[in-house]
Amino acid sequence: MSATTEPPDRLEALRRVLLRLANDEAFAAGVQAMPGMASPFGGVSFTEDAQHAIAVIDALEPEERRSPGSISQPRRIDIAAAAGASVDFVDAMLSFAVRYSEQVDSVRQTRWAFHELRDLFLPPPDPPSQWNPRG
Repeated sequence: MSATTEPPDRLEALRRVLLRLANDEAFAAGVQAMPGMASPFGGVSFTEDAQHAIAVIDALEPEERRSPGSISQPRRIDIAAAAGASVDFVDAMLSFAVRYSEQVDSVRQTRWAFHELRDLFLPPPDPPSQWNPRG
């Protein structure tokens, strides 16, 4: 019997980041205040875009979450209606999700591959104490 592994649900990790943007106004304001930062979905407010993106992710079926790039246009219209967003927003969000998944895969293939991705966002560990040969 061969064990099949499920592809990871990368949209769940993206959803956690979006929840932080939607619920932590100070964090969202700090990100938005950075030079060159704009909402990846083309909206004016990070918070509103994050809320719409979470609704889009929640409207997806489990199979669609595993491969968001293969969703048909009629299904995208249904997702937009269920999420209360425009079809253009759903298209932008799904293309962002595909790019996000590709970036997650490329990070896993680099020298950071032995770390969990969540470890990359934690504060760094305390530096080692200074080595003292006399002591």
